[in-house]
Amino acid sequence: MEPELIEPKVLPKWVTLPLGVILFPFSLMCITGSLIMLLAPNVPISIFTIIIGSLFLFGSVWVSLLSFRLIFSSYNKGKDLVSPNGLRAVAILFFCIPILAIVLGTFMDKPFVYSVQTIFYFFIAFRLFSFARFRENKSSEK
Repeated sequence: MEPELIEPKVLPKWVTLPLGVILFPFSLMCITGSLIMLLAPNVPISIFTIIIGSLFLFGSVWVSLLSFRLIFSSYNKGKDLVSPNGLRAVAILFFCIPILAIVLGTFMDKPFVYSVQTIFYFFIAFRLFSFARFRENKSSEK
């Protein structure tokens, strides 16, 4: 039997508005940095740089859209800030970080520290997957 997840309370507008205003310029700087990383003339073009640059650009655009939504959205409609599919995408990212560390060889630099981080990354990924399932079940009941 799986324990029920408790949906967090919606933050008031006086909290979300300053948070979105602070987060939005940083996300725009990250978008600019990701574009520069993709289009920099002094970086040799390889499939790895294109994939990493595209992932950074996608994540930066997503965070800027979330911060834009924090500023201009009203929460009276009952919509969540991040959809179940968005939660799954972030969970997959947390699941892939330790796997990429093993593939790239950085895991063996500090095996104990990275092992503990791997445990936390997998825990976060599984919690995000269960939270996405909970939200999907909640929305299908309505």
